[in-house]
Amino acid sequence: MSSRILILLFFSLGSAYPAEIGITGSILGYLFDPATGVQPILGIPGAATIGQPLILQTAISRVSLSLWQSYALAIAPEDSNLLLIRLADPASVAPLAIPIAGSGLIAFSPSGSTAAIHDRDRNRILVVSGLPEGATLANEIDLSSFSGTIESIALNDSAASVLLGFSDSVVAIGADGHIAPVELVGHAGGMTFLYNSSDAIVADTSSSKVYLLRNVTGATDASVLLGDFPEAAAVAVSKDNKRAFVASSLTGSISEIELSSGSVTSASCPCRPSTLAPLNGNAVFRLTEPNGSAVWLLDGDSQQSRTFFVPPFRPQTTEEPVQ
Repeated sequence: MSSRILILLFFSLGSAYPAEIGITGSILGYLFDPATGVQPILGIPGAATIGQPLILQTAISRVSLSLWQSYALAIAPEDSNLLLIRLADPASVAPLAIPIAGSGLIAFSPSGSTAAIHDRDRNRILVVSGLPEGATLANEIDLSSFSGTIESIALNDSAASVLLGFSDSVVAIGADGHIAPVELVGHAGGMTFLYNSSDAIVADTSSSKVYLLRNVTGATDASVLLGDFPEAAAVAVSKDNKRAFVASSLTGSISEIELSSGSVTSASCPCRPSTLAPLNGNAVFRLTEPNGSAVWLLDGDSQQSRTFFVPPFRPQTTEEPVQ
C-alpha cells in the first residue's frame, strides 16, 4: 500500500470519529472557530486536517487556548465566571470562580501556568496563576492611570512581569506594582516572554525593529534582533528558548532568529499571518485564524522552516439510503 493511500486512510478515519467517541491519532493542537467551536488539528506537519468540534455541553462566546494546548480559558454568554476547558478525551468545562465583568484580551505565559485577562468593564488586568490545576487570582492591575487602548499583553511564567501594549506605548509592570515605560517601543506589533524568564521579545511597528529586552521590570538591557521588519503581526519563541520567530502581515514572511548567534533565516507564506499561536512541538505555530478557508501553519521543527496549509473543516453529512 502506497504512503499516499495510508495518509488518506488516516485522514478518513481521524475525521470519522466525533468528540464523544474520542480523538485518535496524532494531534498538532487545537483551534477555536466561532462558527464551529473548539477543534483538534489532526495529523503531522504537512499532512494535517481539522477534526470534528469538541462537544463541551456549554455555550461559549470566547476561547483562548493555552500555549501548551492542554487547556483553554473561555467566557460563556450567560455566565460572568471564567471557564476552564480541559482539552482531554473527553473534553470538560468547569468554572474557576473568577468573575469577569467584561472580557477583553486574554494572554498566557509561555508555559501556560499563568494568564492575564483584561477585565474591560472594571478597567483592570486580572493575573491568574497556578493554571490549570490550582487557578488563583494572584494580582489585579488597575488601568485607570493609563491612557490609550490596550492592544496586547504578555506576562512571564512567574507572573512577576507583565508587559502592556497600548496604542502608542508599552509599559512593564512588576509584581510590586512598579511601572517602567519601555521607551524604545512606540507600538508593539507582537511581544512574548521567553520560557521561565524575565526576558522578552518585542516587535515595534513604529520603527520596524524587533528587540530582545532583558529583565524588563529591572535595569532593562535592550538589543536589536532585526533592524528592518515591516508590519510585524506576531512574535513567538521556540519551547527550548533557542529561537525567536516574527511574522509580517504585510509581506507574509516569517523570520527565524537564532538567539545565541543572531543569525536570521526566513520562510514565506502565501497568506497574511496574523498570529504565531504555538502548537505541539518545539517550534510549530498557527499563522492564520480559521475563517472558512485553509489555515496556514509554520513548521519550525523541520530542517528548514516551512509553511503549509490545513484544508478547511467540512462537516460530514449522512447520506439518505437509496430506496
